[in-house]
Amino acid sequence: MDWPGRSPLGNMGYSPPYQLSRPASFPQLASFARPSSHTRSTSRSSPAGSRLFLDPVRKTTPPAERNTPPQDEQHAAAKRYTSPYEQALSYVKTYKGWRLSHHVVGSREDYEKPFSCQMSLGDWVKLRRDLNLEETEEAFPKISYDASRSTLIIQCMPSPVHESIISLFSGHFHSAKQALPLATRYGINLTTGQDYNGFEGEYEGSEKRPDLAIEQLDASGEFTVKWVLEAGLTETYEQLVNDMKLWLEGKREVSMAVLIKFEENPKYRCPISRDMDDEDFKLLGIPQREKEIRARDCTLEEEYGPVTYKGFTWVGKISTVFMEVWKRDPNTGLARQHGGRVGLLPPDDPSQVRFRLSDFLLVTPIEDRTITFDWGNFRHLLKVKLRTLAVSRCRAMLRARNRTEEADQDYQP
Repeated sequence: MDWPGRSPLGNMGYSPPYQLSRPASFPQLASFARPSSHTRSTSRSSPAGSRLFLDPVRKTTPPAERNTPPQDEQHAAAKRYTSPYEQALSYVKTYKGWRLSHHVVGSREDYEKPFSCQMSLGDWVKLRRDLNLEETEEAFPKISYDASRSTLIIQCMPSPVHESIISLFSGHFHSAKQALPLATRYGINLTTGQDYNGFEGEYEGSEKRPDLAIEQLDASGEFTVKWVLEAGLTETYEQLVNDMKLWLEGKREVSMAVLIKFEENPKYRCPISRDMDDEDFKLLGIPQREKEIRARDCTLEEEYGPVTYKGFTWVGKISTVFMEVWKRDPNTGLARQHGGRVGLLPPDDPSQVRFRLSDFLLVTPIEDRTITFDWGNFRHLLKVKLRTLAVSRCRAMLRARNRTEEADQDYQP
């Protein structure tokens, strides 16, 4: 990778745009969806004298929804299950039911955040079997297991913001591949939805699906992973670092791993109370049908957010997007950051970020080439995707209200 004033392989004298920081601890358990209540009233009206009239223009921050914080409520729900296996199995089944509109449990904000828990290798094998992961071809939920940390991570849905960077990298790498001789081109493969196992050492038993991977055909006629990208909006920085270690220390054939972190500030929480009655909800001016909620009606308050719709904030400001390149230390064999952290949004200038195919693929000097990235296109696409994310979140809120009404009508004590 070419950094400013450095050779293609770089040196360690590059000064990062800002100081590297790491979270102090890694959460052992991120609890999941709220349990459905079987004691809901069939009416959504407020008690007499308690009508709340809202000014939608002023409501740009989430109102208090309940006395118990959602996170505490979710942790209480998790305690109903006696083992990590049961927690994870219930979480996946509940998410699938929510996605297919079978019941009203949880909300989009519950499923945007990754679910994480400690799990034994034996329970992981059992979970894979019971979820039929060998045969399913669903892109999501994306389920990973790190045997070195006995950690299961479930990511239920992609973010449009997250997809913006994947689109950039896959597009540029695909163009570079098409410029290669036919015989070389056939030996290179880009993947976005493939699960990988076969990790070694302390990572044996792990399974991971990268956001983007580049494979190359080896001498035995088998595709092996040479380069991976892991990007995160809701994932923590430490989770992404652990991914770097998994790939570089658990698969010796991987030559390079790239980490990209988005920071949304403040983190999303649905600004509309799910308990708001219908009359108050109509005063907000939000359409009753999902298709009438459109990106063109969303307002990008600043260049990269926040994004508002009908006076409510649906996406926080993307305050930071940064990239780190990781390689394997030739002496210790451990993963380490290579070069400095690079900011991808102004005022940082990532225009000198380049990759050479020879940094991670076996190519001849004639086939080798430098890949540069159109960061202006990425920034434009990011702005578009921020509105897309706002629409998706607002529609999910409306869908949850409609499901609640259906559940109330069908409810039988």
